This record gives sequence, structure tokens and C-alpha cells, in this order.
Amino acid sequence: EPEPTRPTVGIVEGKGRSPSTLRSCSLSKAVLAVTVAVGALTSFAQAGSGISITTEVITAGSDEPTFLTQAPGDASRLFFTERDGRIRIVHNGELLPGLFVDLSSIVNSGGPEGSLGGLAFHPDYQNNGLFYVAYTNLDSDSVLAELTVTADPNVADFASLRILLTLPELGPTHNIGWIGFGPDGYLYVAKGDGGNNTAGVFAQDIESLFGKILRLDPCNDDFPADPDRNYGIPPTNPFVGVAGRDEIWSLGLRNPWRCSFDRGTGDLWISDVGQSSREEISFQPAASTGGDNYGWNCMEGSSCHLTGCTCNDPTLTDPVYEYDHLTGCAVIGGYVYRGSALPALQGLYLFADICAGKVWAYDIGLDTLVQVLSNASPYSFGEDLDGELYLLSTINIRKIVFFDCNDNGVPDAQDIADLTSLDCNLDSVPDECQNDCNGNSIPDDCDVANGTSPDDNGNGVPDECDEQADFDGDGVVGITDLLFLLGVWGDCPAPPTECPADLNDDGVVGINDFLLLLGRWG
Repeated sequence: EPEPTRPTVGIVEGKGRSPSTLRSCSLSKAVLAVTVAVGALTSFAQAGSGISITTEVITAGSDEPTFLTQAPGDASRLFFTERDGRIRIVHNGELLPGLFVDLSSIVNSGGPEGSLGGLAFHPDYQNNGLFYVAYTNLDSDSVLAELTVTADPNVADFASLRILLTLPELGPTHNIGWIGFGPDGYLYVAKGDGGNNTAGVFAQDIESLFGKILRLDPCNDDFPADPDRNYGIPPTNPFVGVAGRDEIWSLGLRNPWRCSFDRGTGDLWISDVGQSSREEISFQPAASTGGDNYGWNCMEGSSCHLTGCTCNDPTLTDPVYEYDHLTGCAVIGGYVYRGSALPALQGLYLFADICAGKVWAYDIGLDTLVQVLSNASPYSFGEDLDGELYLLSTINIRKIVFFDCNDNGVPDAQDIADLTSLDCNLDSVPDECQNDCNGNSIPDDCDVANGTSPDDNGNGVPDECDEQADFDGDGVVGITDLLFLLGVWGDCPAPPTECPADLNDDGVVGINDFLLLLGRWG
């Protein structure tokens, strides 16, 4: 059945666009040529054990950030959405105190998934100032809207808000989420299945926009008499001229919270949050003409989900990667890395799981996966104009950067590959960054493994270092030694005063020394 309809309540927006404004919205041939040319590159790097990355905080002043991006032609500003309806800017590394725009008066951020979840700048933003947002309104319906920047690049015009699409919702979850412009210049919109007990059936219904990826032309209006449909239909959409809604690009999705285009190839990556058993990553090559059916609710990943439909039908498109709920519970889609700062990630697709707290890098060419971050508290991802990636949690925004344990400005993996640093235990961490209790420039575990140092008690510490924690010299590392360490807790005194409780020689008596002492107990 088609989705239910009811009148939209709230502010009044323009229903159409004047011919002059239509011309300013249309994608210029020059911009389109650049956009399409970007999609000509193809390469995939092998996922290996040499990936060594970390994150650095960009701003801790954010409140449940949901998406981050940059506007075409402006590398100085990072724009990010917050769940309650605010869009904020980090300009040249500083979080601006003012808001780009405040939509909180029209956004329902209550309930399990209500939010301002999507932001996309028009490819010709530098000339037309147009950008698009996806949110749940005060009726909890899904809305796609357009706004315009003012003469001040740090401030948008709230009064310019024009609704393109309103979809009355079936339930409080699986709403509108990601939006993004494709290499073809059209706007793609990810719409969940509605989230109530029967909503899954709409994902296979080609007369419903629920559980779909939509492909729209925001610069035209093919429905001037319909106040809830202020957009054009790309003539090459797969259901134009045949049965099914013309807006549909692909179908069979449950909750595609985060999707992305590979800026190097134009391929579309779709992360679809599963129900009870599977999380899945789906892939649509740039050459696709649309109409791909990703299976829900006949299938959940590669598993049959419902009777009454054909599971494993050859017309369904299986995910390229999936995992069960022993690994996580809700996939968070990211991006194919196309930046320059992290060459080991080049061509790999980064994604996360909100429950597992991990970030993985997936190589579609080799069908291999490697974990690259843990305890990441992932909520969403972002990408800047240089192709560098950002990790959003509920309290901050962090940039993904290379790990540099020796602070020489070179990624650890590169240090090891160039033999600038040794890695005796092949754990991708330079030897000089690891514990070396006896000061022989060999990590302790390598000393023990290669027989340079004995380890009679099997505690992983060379025997010649064990006695270093026996501060009272009684031949036993015990309670009196522990009390001594706690009594000198903190920064070591300046030389030549000795600091025997600094077991790892980092200038501080702290938690690492405490753990070393416990490891030498007895």
C-alpha cells in the first residue's frame, strides 16, 4: 500500500521556484564535468597489518553531532549537524560560537531516532548558495528541505527554507537520514522502512518510498500542484514510465542510516542496520542504472527473514559484507578513504558499529577486513574536501590521523616500512615506543622471546628487571613495595634525585608503574 498521507503542520514554505531561481540551481556544465571526472579513478589498496591510526579531537563542544561535511570550494569550514536541529561550523580549526542555522524549532529530536540527520551542499554551492537538510519534523514525519546561505558564509537564511518532500511516518524509527549528491549531480535520499511492526513490507513495495534510496532533481518541480513534492524526477530513474514510484532509485532497505559515494570511483556504499541477526554493507557500482533490490524484508543480510517471498532470489543484491550480532548490533556506515595522509587506508571502506565501539577497514577487492580502532564510541562519520575522515561520537568530533608514537612526524607504519624504526614483534608499533626496562633498546617481550633475557616466572618481564620493584630489598615484591610506590605517586623529582618507583622511565610514577609492579608481584 502507498504510505499514508496527512496535512503538513508548521511553517509555510514556498511550493515552487521561479524560472530565474531554477537556472541558478541547475548544475553548470563545468561543475558537472568535474564531478563526473572525479568518478573515473579506480584503485583498491590491500588491507594489511601495517595500518596504525588514532584520532585527534577537533571539537569537544558538540552535542550529539550526526553528520559532518564541507561545502564545495570552501576547505576552511567544517559544517556539522546536531541531533536537535542545529548546524554549526568549525572554521580554520575553531568552533564558531554562532550557529550556521538553527532548525531546532521545527525538528523533533525526541524519541529513539528523531533528528536532523542529513546535510548536503549543492555541487555549485559557491555560485547558488543552496544546501539541503533531512530531518524529522514536529509531527515526527520525514522532511527533505532546501535552504540558502546569506552574504555571510557563516550564516544561513532560516526564512529561505523550502520543503521539497514530506513523508508522513509509520513509526518513530527508520526515518529519513543520509542525503548526498551523486557524481551525476542528482540528490540521493536514504529513507528507512518506517520502523513499526509491519513497516518492513513497504521496502519491497514499489508504490511506496519507504525502505528505498530515492534519486531526485531538487532544481525542478514536476509536481506544482502537490505541496509535499517540490522536486523533479531524473528521466533515467529506473521506474520512470513503468509501474512504481518514479522517485525510487533502489529498494529493499531497512534503515540505511549512513551511505556515501566513493569520490574516487562514484560507487555508492550503503550501510543498512539490521533487525535481529545481521548488519550489512551493500555496494552499488557507479555504472548501475538503478533498480537494485537489497532484499529486505525477504532477506536480512544473507539470511531468509520472512515467508511469502522468494529468499535468495537471483534478482536480489546480496551485501558485500555482513556480520552477526555477536560482533555488533548497529552498523554505522563511513567512507572509502581517498585522502593523502593515511596511505595504508587508500581505497579501503571504513565503517563502525555503535555497540561494538570498533572501526574496521574493508577491502572489497580482496574481501578482507581489519580492525583499525577500538573503544571509538562511533555515532557517525564525516569527510572533508581532501578526503580525510572524521569520527563523530555523541560528545565530540575527532579526525582520523596516523599514529606517531615517537613524535617524528611520520606514521609509525612508514617508520617501520622504511626501517627508520624496528618492529621486532611485528605488532606495527616501533620498538622505541615499547617497554624496555633494561634499557638495551629491545622491547621487553622481544628480549624474552629471543632469549636475550630470561623470564623464569613467566610474567613477561625480563628477570633482570623484576628486582627493580623490590624497593625494600627483601627479595619479595609485595605490599611494602606497593605502599612505597603509592607514596611517591606523581611527577619524579628533578635529577640528580633518583626516582626508583618510575619503573618505565617516563618521568612519572603513575598507573603504568603500578601495573608493572603488579606484574612483578611475588
